[in-house]
Amino acid sequence: IHGQTNMPDGTILTVTLRIPGQYSGMQNVEVVNGQFASTRFSVNGERPLPSGKASVEVSSHLPQLQSSSVRAVIGQRGENLDGPLVYSLPGIGGRMIKATSTLQIP
Repeated sequence: IHGQTNMPDGTILTVTLRIPGQYSGMQNVEVVNGQFASTRFSVNGERPLPSGKASVEVSSHLPQLQSSSVRAVIGQRGENLDGPLVYSLPGIGGRMIKATSTLQIP
């Protein structure tokens, strides 16, 4: 899974891949030059993923868990983040981003 973002370099994102009832996996990735990429997802590091419709979610970590250079851009609690992909968790505080998509695994 790879993509482009306008999040600052050094931002830590989590890429989650789910095939309902069959597979769920996640990887932490770092934004470098406006891009991110996971390594290959597999079952127990040995088998290819099962076929099916998969959901992909890319989300940022809490601002408090990002580096000081990332927080200098997004704000100490993510207050500088704005747009349709921004959300916050009730009771936890801090603004983060989340994007979702689907794909078909052959």
